[in-house]
Amino acid sequence: MTKKKRRLSHNVEIQEYKEATNITKRRKRFFDESSTPDTELTARDHFRVDVFYRIVDCLVAELRNRMGAYSAVQKLFGFLTEFESLTPEDVRKHAAHLVESYPEDLEPAFVDEFVQFTDILVSENNKTVSRMSELLKKDGGVMLSTFPNVAIALRIYLTLPINNCEGERYSQH
Repeated sequence: MTKKKRRLSHNVEIQEYKEATNITKRRKRFFDESSTPDTELTARDHFRVDVFYRIVDCLVAELRNRMGAYSAVQKLFGFLTEFESLTPEDVRKHAAHLVESYPEDLEPAFVDEFVQFTDILVSENNKTVSRMSELLKKDGGVMLSTFPNVAIALRIYLTLPINNCEGERYSQH
């Protein structure tokens, strides 16, 4: 019977946090500190405060950072899929801003190309960026020669997440 009790008590110890048996550290108090005793935390509370909350804080900070980055991408490329809700002048303005952001990759003709391309997209039900890219490559890429800058803009947009992941992977090593 005692072996069974030992096994049960051992299981309880595994399931519960073990109390830390360490020496209480006393630090020197400065003249402006109160003489109230320091808060003693259980091992469980110590883990929650010193480890878990720090991890959560780091995750929240990283998510905010990424949210800011992806908001900037959305601001720059969002008109590609939201063109129906924009006026033609706004579409031209957003397209011109994209050309200014990528002057080495996109020609100023992108603005007119995209306006013409949106006229073709009106008949499409699926107006996602990947569908737009597929539409350009349809029938052996006949439309690629008509809308080369649109194809380049879509490729830039579709490769941004890949570049982000690769950059993070290299920065971790």
